[in-house]
Amino acid sequence: MTKFPDDGGPAFPMAVAAKPDGDTVSSHSYGVGMSLRDWFASHVLAGMLAKPSNADGMHDSYAEDAYRYADEMIRARVIPHSTK
Repeated sequence: MTKFPDDGGPAFPMAVAAKPDGDTVSSHSYGVGMSLRDWFASHVLAGMLAKPSNADGMHDSYAEDAYRYADEMIRARVIPHSTK
């Protein structure tokens, strides 16, 4: 059985509608759609492709590298940060 990495949960888990005065009209929790891992990877990929030498096109390793970075970002969220 393949173990998939922690996806961080939903990237945008709550949709809230509000009145102009700020009172909540309704809220809905969504458990489907883009995961936090997908969202992190998409931003990493955009940064990678923003570099002129990488902008010549998609290479096989770019998506894999983006998800490796995303996995590290998710791990960093659960590791206590030291205070200096």
